[in-house]
Amino acid sequence: MVTGEILEISKIKNINENRKKLIGLYELKRDKFFRIALKYVKDREIAMECVQESFKNSFKSISKFKNRSALETWVVRILINVCLQRIKRERLNKEEMNLEDVKVISKVEDPFTYTYKCELKEIILKALKKLKEIHRTVLIEHDLKGVPLLEIAKKYNISIGTVKSRLFYGRKELKRELITLNFEFNF
Repeated sequence: MVTGEILEISKIKNINENRKKLIGLYELKRDKFFRIALKYVKDREIAMECVQESFKNSFKSISKFKNRSALETWVVRILINVCLQRIKRERLNKEEMNLEDVKVISKVEDPFTYTYKCELKEIILKALKKLKEIHRTVLIEHDLKGVPLLEIAKKYNISIGTVKSRLFYGRKELKRELITLNFEFNF
């Protein structure tokens, strides 16, 4: 064997060992990682997503781990970076909600129709404001603005399954809030 091949085999063994350590670390310290993420993002669901994303990122880039620090320290740094990126992304994508976000489409035919539409906008806006931000954002993007699921997934750097899940739970929450506000469903 050539020296280069020996080094390559050694590197692969080291990566595999680090992956095993990483899996063990995740199983042992999952709750600690969750608490760290929760301190940053302040939402349990998002915190869990950050932990999962940081583990995925750690696993993908384990070959970059140089053993200069403890594996846990390296993973926590990745976790904190994921949380900070998430906060930054949420802040940049946070949209000011106003009545223009809620569009009721059709021409105004008479004052009663206009009044009804204005009241409808206010009721929907009130209900939307009570939703979790992660559900509200996806709901507004897809149902009100007509943005395709794939584009939403790319925009927020989440999987299409996560978009569908947030849309499902957002609609469920919205319906519950509308019922609470005594909104009558005529469909």
